[in-house]
Amino acid sequence: MAQLRSSRSKVMSILAKISLFATSVRSGLDDQRKAITYGDLKYEIANWHQVMPPICLSLEKLNHMPGYETDENDEAIEARTAAACVQCYGLACIIYLERITTRRIGSAAFNTEVKTAADRIITLMGRFTTGIDQLATLWPLLTVGIATVDPYQQIALRQRLVGMECFGLMYVSRVLQALQYSWSDGASYAELEAMLSSNLVP
Repeated sequence: MAQLRSSRSKVMSILAKISLFATSVRSGLDDQRKAITYGDLKYEIANWHQVMPPICLSLEKLNHMPGYETDENDEAIEARTAAACVQCYGLACIIYLERITTRRIGSAAFNTEVKTAADRIITLMGRFTTGIDQLATLWPLLTVGIATVDPYQQIALRQRLVGMECFGLMYVSRVLQALQYSWSDGASYAELEAMLSSNLVP
């Protein structure tokens, strides 16, 4: 778990840097500086993926969480759930960085890297996180929701959020509200950005 905690710490550091980049872009960062920072952050994300701990890499070979009828103990299942969460954040950083740079809703329709990341996040959330553990992946869910244009994925994400409303967190309802707006016809990125800035972080 030490490797996983270190990996999580690194990806959260990258996320914090992207959020600072987003603030700079909104403040009118010049194109040259924007391109340099974007390239640096892309490199950091790629490097993070290259040095993921073995437990994250093992998820690539699994389509679902091994059941309790297997030799998996509670600790192993907990570790896999945590690994899926960390990987969701790492993949969501790819999508978030692209969104900040292009200021575009539905970027999975235009960028194959974003679509691949979005598809994998939805798979990881659907097959490796259940119950209250789902709350740990709210930000990746929001990020992938803004990116996807697949109506079936949108329905699945909506149902997942509606199911999570039973936990009583206002944040869940705000994520759902933001996604419902982003999926509506004629949604404006500027208005979505204002909604995210006032109700959601990042």
